[in-house]
Amino acid sequence: MSLANTVEVHDHTEHHGDVAFMQIYSIPEHLAATLFPTSDLPISAFIQFSIPSVTSAPQAVLPNTIQQYFCLEHLHPSPIDHALLSSLPIPTEPIITALVHVAPEAWNAGKCSVIYAHTNSTYRYPFWLIAFWDQIAKDIIPPLMKWQAAHCFVEQQLRASEASSSVASNFQMHLSMLPWEGNVCGFMDHSPISKLAQFASWSWLCDNNINFALELILWQIKSSIILAPFCNILQTYFTNKLRTTFEARHRKDYFGADDCSQLCEVGQDIANGMKTYWNDLLRPLQPLAISCY
Repeated sequence: MSLANTVEVHDHTEHHGDVAFMQIYSIPEHLAATLFPTSDLPISAFIQFSIPSVTSAPQAVLPNTIQQYFCLEHLHPSPIDHALLSSLPIPTEPIITALVHVAPEAWNAGKCSVIYAHTNSTYRYPFWLIAFWDQIAKDIIPPLMKWQAAHCFVEQQLRASEASSSVASNFQMHLSMLPWEGNVCGFMDHSPISKLAQFASWSWLCDNNINFALELILWQIKSSIILAPFCNILQTYFTNKLRTTFEARHRKDYFGADDCSQLCEVGQDIANGMKTYWNDLLRPLQPLAISCY
């Protein structure tokens, strides 16, 4: 599991020459290996991984509220209870964001430890507790919620008709082989793997899934000697790019801008009758051919 959020704060503090703070803000590797799921953990195991919940208590982002998390007292002498870290609720995301922002300042002001101010626990932790909360809130909980919702959907489909049950069973099998972290491979749309959870929901008809379907069709076109030279398929994002470029036509050199090269190529092909482009085949309310825009 990468410590992306920790590194971001490290860069901020390094700019201020606070190397000492960087050291106390870093989550020890032996603890990170216990507290976070490994990047290659299968999704079926990831949805069972024990992580803390977010506190249900309302929290206002006020200076007094934020300062309650920092203590002048030194760290607790007793060893850190790993199980407790996985069970105590973490602050709300706005509070965590504020804590990340003010943590270097609090340390420079003489604060030595951090506590769970929103609970009854008085145990004093190192400053890396904030980095732990931040990573749980931003990197773990969002994909975990998506996959847990997908798991519930699949469980419902397993009890449905035979056809639905068969598809759901196949989807469930792949959850035991696919890692929870990383990006989708083999497609032009390198979305996070968690985006695949949308396939197991009633909201499956989304841009990412349409792009995957379009690319599967494109593979068939490219394997055809007849169609390959004359047809191509563009992803759903092309329509938005076309509209954005049109709206900026008075402020940008259309023919000279690097980010317009694909648009120019597509337009030229259509104008010369060289190739037909298809976009967003699964949306009946939009024109199918780019030449219709």
